[in-house]
Amino acid sequence: MKLHWLAVASCALTACAPKVQLGDHLTDGAAEGGGSPSDGGDVGDGGATGPCDGAGSQTISVDIFNTALYGPTGPAFAAREQVLTGTHSPLQQSDATLMCLVGVDFTTDLAKLGAGFPYSYWVKTSVSTPFTNPDTQDGSVPPAPTAAPCAAVPQTTVTDAFECMIQNCNTSPGDPTGTLPGSTDCLSQSCASALGPLLLNQSYNACFDCIIDYVTTDQPYDTGQTACTSNAQAPFGYGGQLPLLILSRYPLTDSDAFILPSTNYRQGVLFSRAQFGCNTVDFYCGSFTSTLNGAEEPYTGNYGAGGNPSTEGAGGAYANEQLLQAQRLVEWVQQKSGMNHAIIVGDWWSSPGVGVADGGVLQALAPETLNLLSSAPGWTAVSGPQWMPQCTVCPQSVNPLNAGLTQGYFTTQPFLYNWPQASTAVQQESLVFMQPNPAVTFGDAAAPVSPDFGLSFQVVNPAL
Repeated sequence: MKLHWLAVASCALTACAPKVQLGDHLTDGAAEGGGSPSDGGDVGDGGATGPCDGAGSQTISVDIFNTALYGPTGPAFAAREQVLTGTHSPLQQSDATLMCLVGVDFTTDLAKLGAGFPYSYWVKTSVSTPFTNPDTQDGSVPPAPTAAPCAAVPQTTVTDAFECMIQNCNTSPGDPTGTLPGSTDCLSQSCASALGPLLLNQSYNACFDCIIDYVTTDQPYDTGQTACTSNAQAPFGYGGQLPLLILSRYPLTDSDAFILPSTNYRQGVLFSRAQFGCNTVDFYCGSFTSTLNGAEEPYTGNYGAGGNPSTEGAGGAYANEQLLQAQRLVEWVQQKSGMNHAIIVGDWWSSPGVGVADGGVLQALAPETLNLLSSAPGWTAVSGPQWMPQCTVCPQSVNPLNAGLTQGYFTTQPFLYNWPQASTAVQQESLVFMQPNPAVTFGDAAAPVSPDFGLSFQVVNPAL
């Protein structure tokens, strides 16, 4: 999920009120031409961890953080990327035992961030990487597409849209190998009339989504035009890369990935078994589709279960896809961990609508997904002493990087699975990575290292 900052452009096309879109989003070796995602990161010398020694630390400290490293369309991307991947990264300064990073969409950033910790795990995926379980809600497998997303659109309409962007919204004006510079503002300011027919005509929405998937994820215009007009493969932003990374200060073994069914942006779950002395804990790091995508990219996928393509709430196509992802995660945890102890974290893009610690209010966002996870057998929602949910995706008044956002969401609720005395096991919970960084400026002031704040918690080692 992610902040694509498409709202300004799409609202100019549809005359809607200004709004920020919240989306979406293991080290070497691509899974080209289909097949399984390829492993990456240092998972402990192939899983050989040597003789164990005791139970390890008394507590396990966990961070979950959406880095929002989405590329130049994101706010202050270059500065934030340099800080987060640099030698003095606040991530490296964290005392977390385990860390789940979301929103790391480029393999170069995944590799740099992974190199900063003793152990890491991520997978390289592509637009051809298949879903682990492709079944829809009714158990059927969607047929493979037979035509490119823009095949049914008049060629002149598609050509006009790309020509406008190539001439007016380009790092190298007039050069089809150029990319969209900075934010998506130029699309609404200079190419609304060219893109509008693709968005406003429902039968052309798949073409519109394909163009957005490519153009706003730092891919060359000619690459996007070729793919959308001649490649029947369902499009994914960022080349279909899964934007997840596990970081650990203890050895990782048995690492695996579950590629979730998703539309426009790759979603999934990473798994590793962390070894604390003679004790192991299963660790899951995941991301789901954002229901807020519907306002900017009408749903055209196979997992919407007949829901409204532009509705953000319950019953909408994106919400139905998200619920299916949650069901698949619950099933995989049961299959993978059985009776083992597990920590399950991620950016679910599901938020409760409740009061928060400072007296504010969190906006409800597809809460049915959190309800499903919270009620799963063996699952316990993490809640530290005196903790009340707070926004991790906060309005502009709290985090200046979220320009135009007026509501707050808590989207990173963690869970424990088969954990001894789970209701009292969490000793501390707080937000992290909140402070303005002097190396990151947005407007005239220093800003945090991400539009999303991180969440940290400490839990008693189940071996003690």
